[in-house]
Amino acid sequence: MLKVIKQLQIDKRIRLGYGAAFLLLLISFFLTFYANRQMMEQTKAITRTNTIIIFLEELISGLKDAEMGVRGYFLVKDEKFLEPYQLGIKRVDSVFSYLKPVYVNLNGKQKNLDDLKKLIEKKYELMEYGLQYFRDHDFMMSDTQIKVAYEGKAVMDSIRTVIKWMQTGEKNVLIKKTKVLDSKYSTMNAFIIT
Repeated sequence: MLKVIKQLQIDKRIRLGYGAAFLLLLISFFLTFYANRQMMEQTKAITRTNTIIIFLEELISGLKDAEMGVRGYFLVKDEKFLEPYQLGIKRVDSVFSYLKPVYVNLNGKQKNLDDLKKLIEKKYELMEYGLQYFRDHDFMMSDTQIKVAYEGKAVMDSIRTVIKWMQTGEKNVLIKKTKVLDSKYSTMNAFIIT
């Protein structure tokens, strides 16, 4: 009988040990799950910020294509050279359709996007005016068009400045988000090792 009682005590300690191990594993599972979820959210935020930087570059590229198409048309006087102009405008508009909802609740960034939109619209107006003036004046360059070209250059320089400023802001956000992700990753590894 004494032997049976001792064996029950041992069984009780074993059960407590298994129970404690199970409880620790369960806590570990939930903490790992929580940390993974946090890291996934941070990764999505980093991806979104990278995408914004890429789309801002795509925006300036579309404007350059449009500008190049207009210049080609002025030189060769062939409508085929306006294809990059038309495609560039479509690209820029599609980029804005992506960026607008991303910036909608970000006050400072929303203002930057609005300012950029106004500058781009001004650039469109100048290119369209230059094209129309060129057609209306027998496909000849004039002092008026040269003046418009210089104004267009100043607007394009302003657009480049605003985009670079926006990209710099996004890159700073990216650096901060990456540091947070690295910190969470290190914490997760330490927890797993422990």
